[in-house]
Amino acid sequence: QWIDHGGIACTLASHWISLEALDGQGMLWNKRRFGSDLLVALTVEENTEWLGWAQQPSHKHYPQDNICVSLSSKADRDSGYRVEFNARQRTAVLYRGGVEVAAADRGLTRSRHAGGGGPPWFRRNGFLVAKEGGLVRALVNGTEVLRFQDAEPPAVSRVGIGGYDTRVNFSWVEICEM
Repeated sequence: QWIDHGGIACTLASHWISLEALDGQGMLWNKRRFGSDLLVALTVEENTEWLGWAQQPSHKHYPQDNICVSLSSKADRDSGYRVEFNARQRTAVLYRGGVEVAAADRGLTRSRHAGGGGPPWFRRNGFLVAKEGGLVRALVNGTEVLRFQDAEPPAVSRVGIGGYDTRVNFSWVEICEM
């Protein structure tokens, strides 16, 4: 389930989307077709469920796990490249045609705080996926965590973001042709 938060809904952001895929997966595909060399940058913020002041605990934080960025020729997460961030043991994993071809050799950095300890200061990470020719790179908070050189890269023209078994907020999504 995707939820679009439009307008001036809080003091931190005026627009973001939430993915609630606690028992499955969800992908949101950009309608535009792009060139084959792409850069996709996005901010992923934690999703928190407010239970009420009288409840103990008053809220629940969801981890930013299993975030997916797909580059493909059609709206199919397994037809081109898919990078999964904070997947197995909090690493990045790259799939090509649905088959794993590379994985980060270390865990990812933890979420950054965007200010004080109270709402609406969310924990957030910046994720970036870049494909130029046969080189595919993934960065987290400006640090490269995955690099793969493909001798026969598939053509890509579509971009999708999403995840599985997760509940997160997406904001500041940028897609650039390189």
